[in-house]
Amino acid sequence: PRLPLEVCEEIIDCVAARLDALWSPEKDPWRQTLLSCGFVCRAWHRYALFYLRQCVKLRDRQQVVSLAKSLRDEPHFRRAVKFVEIAGAQRGSLHPIPHLGTFASMLAGKLPNANTVRLGNAEWTIGSIAPISVRHLALFPLTTLDLHNVCFPTISQVAQLISALPGLHVVKCKKV
Repeated sequence: PRLPLEVCEEIIDCVAARLDALWSPEKDPWRQTLLSCGFVCRAWHRYALFYLRQCVKLRDRQQVVSLAKSLRDEPHFRRAVKFVEIAGAQRGSLHPIPHLGTFASMLAGKLPNANTVRLGNAEWTIGSIAPISVRHLALFPLTTLDLHNVCFPTISQVAQLISALPGLHVVKCKKV
């Protein structure tokens, strides 16, 4: 016998409620469970995918463009995204993050629930991100900025970033 779709959605909701939203989705066993749920059937896939899109990690311009295209093709996923990480490199090293500008320009105003952005393993170099792109960040409903292992050339660059986010309530800094 088949379970009603509402029961299946409730199961997925329960699994998704246990997801670790604190930037370790690769290590989260509940994420793997949710991925497995997504392979059961099309209806489960679409429902699970909404939760899987809550945390987005972007490591380069191509990933930003791919996300923008995906959200253009499937606009209902725009409201799924809550956490965005813009990463310069894998752990242990720092790399420039010019794709932050691409992200801000291409997706400004298109992620209504994106409340947290994390910049990680990044080197903010002078001129790598246009000032207009930083100002585009004001069009996101960001309340939390998480800076993790980020090198800024001057304190004024940090001030420029923070002042561009009018709804900011929390700034987390680790190795800045």
